[in-house]
Amino acid sequence: MNIHKSRWGKLGLFIILFCALFFLQLEKIDHVSAQGESDETLRVVTFLEGPWVEKSGNHFFGFHADLWDAIAEEAGLKYEYIVVDNFGDMVTMVENGTADIAVQHIGVNEGREHNMNFTHEIFDDGIQIVVSKDRFPLVSALKAFLDPQTLQVIGVGLAVLLVIAHLIWLAERRHSDSTIPKEYLQGIQYSLSWAMLTIISQEGIVAKNKYGRIVSVLWFFFILFALSAFTAQLATAFTVGRLEGNIQDVSDLKDKKVGTWENGKQRRYLEANNITPIFSKSDHTDELITMLRTGEVDALVLDIGNAYYFINQYDDLVMAGDPVIPGSAGSVAYPIIKDRPDLVERINQAFLDVKANGTYEMIYRRYMGVPPGKIN
Repeated sequence: MNIHKSRWGKLGLFIILFCALFFLQLEKIDHVSAQGESDETLRVVTFLEGPWVEKSGNHFFGFHADLWDAIAEEAGLKYEYIVVDNFGDMVTMVENGTADIAVQHIGVNEGREHNMNFTHEIFDDGIQIVVSKDRFPLVSALKAFLDPQTLQVIGVGLAVLLVIAHLIWLAERRHSDSTIPKEYLQGIQYSLSWAMLTIISQEGIVAKNKYGRIVSVLWFFFILFALSAFTAQLATAFTVGRLEGNIQDVSDLKDKKVGTWENGKQRRYLEANNITPIFSKSDHTDELITMLRTGEVDALVLDIGNAYYFINQYDDLVMAGDPVIPGSAGSVAYPIIKDRPDLVERINQAFLDVKANGTYEMIYRRYMGVPPGKIN
């Protein structure tokens, strides 16, 4: 009898433990399901500007709009947009709790991180100078010709020609069959003509003296290996002067009128370099582009992403030099309301999934025209 009671006791304990585990697992499943299908509708604040967020009818599109839609779908999030007229209002609304998240091209900085959370880095974006192509190419060509870099290249070329002319004259002047005049001025003039003709047609006098033949061979090798580099350097000097004027980096902006946004790292960067920027009346980059194209400003300082997008929209704009701050030094992410670490975690995981399945690269190529990391 005691044996049967012991068996029933063990069986009862097993049933109790099984039921407890079952209900715990069911509760966990219900919690995950409720988390994935939350009835909460997030307040997503944004600012309309291409190529990041634009609107046609009730449809939002653009790099960040498409990416956010993919992230929200992956995370099972419902949301509605709040559109503001000023870029800075997005950050303010997340800070004061009237929006849950801001979706736009927003840079991460220490000041903002004190008042809100940020997602993982969405976009690498540094700072780039943009200028207008010169409307007066003849004047610019003359300026480029008088530029110290160009004059230095031309001076080196003339010096080499003069040295070769003297060497060939000294080697040939005493040979009885040589066609080079023995008098200095006539001989040097003749030798210079030979050296220049050799550059143009690879033909010239046939040296009679063995030293003259050595000089001729050296000159031919110099033409083969050095002329292309010399021409490229000279062409670069003219092209830079014609298309980009004298603006190549931030030091060239000291006496120029420079446009940028009122809010952002661009303004802080210029002011740190003792340059007072000119702001557009609104935060829209289109207005800054108009200011540059009409000559109201001499240059713009923009995100590399914006610069890349707009120079592909307008063929009279060009990037001036390399980025003054490389893309790897600038981080763009989405600000999230401070007291929602659960939301940060869900969005970050969804973003990683969107990157892993190739959706991020597809969206990047759609709007930037190149794979991620190629515009820096």
